[in-house]
Amino acid sequence: MPPKIRPNKPRFKFKGTSIFLDKSALKARDIFVLENNITPADTLVFVNPDTSNVYTFIEPDFYISLIQLLVDSGKIDKILLARSYKFEGSSSQIYNMLSPEHQKKTILLEKHAPLSVYASLVDLCDSYVTGDTGPMHIAAARKTLSNSEKPFTNKTSIISLFKATEPKIYGYSSDSNIMISANQDAPSRVFEIKVACKSITCTIQRITKSCNLSECGCAAASLNVIEISKFILDSLKPQTQKVKHEIPNPINWPE
Repeated sequence: MPPKIRPNKPRFKFKGTSIFLDKSALKARDIFVLENNITPADTLVFVNPDTSNVYTFIEPDFYISLIQLLVDSGKIDKILLARSYKFEGSSSQIYNMLSPEHQKKTILLEKHAPLSVYASLVDLCDSYVTGDTGPMHIAAARKTLSNSEKPFTNKTSIISLFKATEPKIYGYSSDSNIMISANQDAPSRVFEIKVACKSITCTIQRITKSCNLSECGCAAASLNVIEISKFILDSLKPQTQKVKHEIPNPINWPE
């Protein structure tokens, strides 16, 4: 008896992770927005300079140049600069080395924002720039309100920067057939340093790895800040196509 031929079934396509938030996160976000004079029409870029270890750390000079290029383009209204946890003080260093003109466009965030508020703030932004670290995955996830309302836009482009670790495992790219896209209605892109000494052990053993930093090609190499800033600016939607939710006055939020 011939074997039964099963009909071809469509392969399951992983759409990405989702996170569920409650209204308290929205209220805290809206208070922050009003205190910092952010309007629904503003074009915002969220910069997270933290990474998981010294081999993935992006030097402050890179972010200083990136912020300068973005602000000088005239297309960005405000930069949200996240506080560093692993490399404490690097965010303040970046901010303090900016010129007064660039500081006016940059908001240095408070250190201890709850993750739910952090995720809500990211959703307000047009782009999110990050090294290889946990908050990257929060930014890439689809934000949903726990009672099924839809106050989130989920239109944040995700730009992830990789040095020693492997982006094929952790990164998000909407133009790659071997990486998943961020779960956002916006492009995602990986920018990676490629050097001869980089191997899969840099990813698998990234916590215990003990290469001499002075001999580590990934640690010494620099990313192309002009190329990255161009991608961010090119991915911005025209004002006429942007959909921004009105920010309610926090006094209207129920306790």
